[in-house]
Amino acid sequence: MEVLVLTSRPDKPSYRYRVEALLPGLLDRGIHTRVLFNRDMRRRRFQRYMGCSNYDVVLIQKRILRSVDRFLLGRFARRVVFDFDDAVGFDSEGRPRPRMQKRLRSMVRFADHVTCGNTYLASLLGTSDKKVTVVPTSIDTDRFAPAKETTADSSTRVVVGWIGSRTTLGYLDQVLPVLADIKGIVLKVVADSSDSLHLDRLGDTPFEFESWSAETEVAQTASFDIGIMPLPDNDFTRGKCGCKALQYMAMGLPTICSPVGMNCELVQPGINGLLAGSLDEWGRSLQRLVDDVVLRRQIGRHGRRHVVEHFSVATAVEQMGDVFEQVARAA
Repeated sequence: MEVLVLTSRPDKPSYRYRVEALLPGLLDRGIHTRVLFNRDMRRRRFQRYMGCSNYDVVLIQKRILRSVDRFLLGRFARRVVFDFDDAVGFDSEGRPRPRMQKRLRSMVRFADHVTCGNTYLASLLGTSDKKVTVVPTSIDTDRFAPAKETTADSSTRVVVGWIGSRTTLGYLDQVLPVLADIKGIVLKVVADSSDSLHLDRLGDTPFEFESWSAETEVAQTASFDIGIMPLPDNDFTRGKCGCKALQYMAMGLPTICSPVGMNCELVQPGINGLLAGSLDEWGRSLQRLVDDVVLRRQIGRHGRRHVVEHFSVATAVEQMGDVFEQVARAA
């Protein structure tokens, strides 16, 4: 089977986690893929669309096509699958974006099948369940694996870690006052910037920053003792697919998340992670983990097991492979 992937850029997390990580497994299943990015489509656009006829399925990965592009693709593609993993119909504050919602509906009508990252996103589509498959974002559990355990003692600072981008720093900013009240910790941020953080809210809590890169993110995450994923609760954040939490949990880190969207499906409170819905709950959860290294390790092990069993790349390969084969057979 031949599949063509049309997506925006190679460094985008949605491509890296939802497509790139799956390519070797899909190839093992006999599904050959070719990827074209926006930069590729700028040249010889019409010829590129004509070439879509050579593929059994075209996957549009998190691109909302213009009407002219849908027309051209519709003329030549045999079958089209549309994949997305964000509530693009809302801005980051959860306010509706009517124009984008209209364009999203057009993409859903245009595609032969839709895959999305969680049940909340599926609920926004207003289409037949038969046309939609929920394929949760997965994690490479061989690459993201626990570091060798070291012996901790009472004099060792506990590293509370957060990994993300400048666009989501505001979520972390809201819990900084809680971190200021926890003794014996250091906050470590791995991102492309920390400029928008209000570090004065941290009080005397030490702060460390490292620039994110795909080459170093595993080692950087391994330096954490606790992983955190704070989120506000709105129509946009409910569409988040828990990528940070998956990364922490795959690494065997005890993880604290806001009870928003996919996090509620990932985390079994007190077993494989903790959920904190208020600043008080964040404080209690952090203090509990900081004080108890045995609990940290126990929750980390259960979190790792849960991700391996339900959110591994192998699972996503099986799900996407089934989608491609079913859609192709229906042609």
